[in-house]
Amino acid sequence: MRKQPKIKIPKSTSILILDLLALSLCVFYVVYTALSYANLPDKIPIHYDLSGEVDGMGGKSVILLLVGIGLLLFVMLRVLNNYPHTFNYPVKITEDNAVAHYQSAMQMMSMMNVFSSGIFAYLIFTTVQTANGLANGISPYFIYVVIGALVLVIGFYFYKSVFSRKPKV
Repeated sequence: MRKQPKIKIPKSTSILILDLLALSLCVFYVVYTALSYANLPDKIPIHYDLSGEVDGMGGKSVILLLVGIGLLLFVMLRVLNNYPHTFNYPVKITEDNAVAHYQSAMQMMSMMNVFSSGIFAYLIFTTVQTANGLANGISPYFIYVVIGALVLVIGFYFYKSVFSRKPKV
């Protein structure tokens, strides 16, 4: 394991904005679930196939599990973002480049938090809508958008880390 410099990195404005956006998405799906829960039928969709159609039903309390997993993931990503010196980097981290690389990695983690919070917001919203007969499942493009966005975000920050002499702070 590489010994990377352990330094305190101030959060940039873009990181703060991304964190606020992720938190807002979490607040949305928690409030939406709380307001919708009483009106949900006893059985709701709990699984979708690749075409976005419902292929599994379960008790309505499963939506609370989905909310809980989303919140747990949000908190874990948020806490992890405070320890950029523990991340794996595709380049050697030195005292000279640590601040720039840590800032970039923290921004990527914040972007991933927005991304995952958005996925949970969409899934919870669509599940409630489908359960109430207002939708017919998730979009058939959902999985492709998720995979594409994931590859783009990670690819962008990997490229920035490897091919930039000094990532912008």
